[in-house]
Amino acid sequence: MGNPPYVEYSKVRKNYTVKDYQTESCGNLYAYVMERCKTLTNQQAFLSMIVPLSGHSTKRMTPLMGNFYERFRSCHLMNISGDAHPGKLFPDVEFRLAVFVVSNSDEGMFTSKYTRFYADERDNLFSLLWYTNIGDLRYVTAIPKVSCDLHQNILKKLTNHKSKWQEASPKIGKEILYHSAPVNWIRSHTSAPYFHSERDEKKKSAELKSLCSEPNAMLSIHSILCSTTFFIWWTSHSDCYHLNKPEILSFPMISDNELDDISHNLEADMKAKSKHRIYNYKTTGRVEYKEFYMKLSKSIIDKIDRVLARHYGLTNEEQDFVINYDIKYRIGERSNKQQSQK
Repeated sequence: MGNPPYVEYSKVRKNYTVKDYQTESCGNLYAYVMERCKTLTNQQAFLSMIVPLSGHSTKRMTPLMGNFYERFRSCHLMNISGDAHPGKLFPDVEFRLAVFVVSNSDEGMFTSKYTRFYADERDNLFSLLWYTNIGDLRYVTAIPKVSCDLHQNILKKLTNHKSKWQEASPKIGKEILYHSAPVNWIRSHTSAPYFHSERDEKKKSAELKSLCSEPNAMLSIHSILCSTTFFIWWTSHSDCYHLNKPEILSFPMISDNELDDISHNLEADMKAKSKHRIYNYKTTGRVEYKEFYMKLSKSIIDKIDRVLARHYGLTNEEQDFVINYDIKYRIGERSNKQQSQK
């Protein structure tokens, strides 16, 4: 199994220059190593490496998907949360990783879910894995991470849903805030929660990003962003670290009065269960903010997912899959790190 260097090309281009690589715009050495290995690999050979998960989950790496993963008849992609949320794959390394095996001896694109594990499960990690042949299921900037046929069916229903939307103009739209680096839960707000930085005099966390919706859709979109349905969409199609606006805009948003009512209840519950935190840092000074515990509002979030299940035509079995998705790790208390507000 190969382990190419995960080094930005910009850091080494003074020493040598990459020429005539289809993946040059990817900007990382592991992409060039993969492309070169594809050129050198015998038609009957198998090739396997451990690489960053972002290599098949970000817009920047789309040339690598087209010039490597899609060039083999068979590809097995293992997607691993090795970033200490909740367990590490390697000591002292916090990285979201993928292990691929490609060849021309079989046919199909097989992927695993985004696989989490506790430290005491690491030795049996491979037994936790299950591959699904995703066929022609694709996302514009990612090879989806899929756990089973139910998961795949849900993604297909969301992808094919007729509802599409665009961000509204700031002049007429209502601002929605969302946490841009989620872990176990996606957090959204209709108004900025308390935050104050002594050094910068900031009034909003840098991790909170904004988008604009039509005024009559704001509360529904707030609900949807906090839902497990959207969380599944995000983990399936993203690098599982950054929540970017394109992943939101590509989701089939809907507006529903019941979602509006749940939005009010959810935001009130989030605030009631939040805690005021104060930290003093050497570089930034005193920082105060509200810390949120989304898992404590799961019963309300489940109501959102039941409404969405009706709109997207999910079966009862698919709805149960959504509500219980990765619940062992999203609710579990065994992590050494506090993951409350993410």
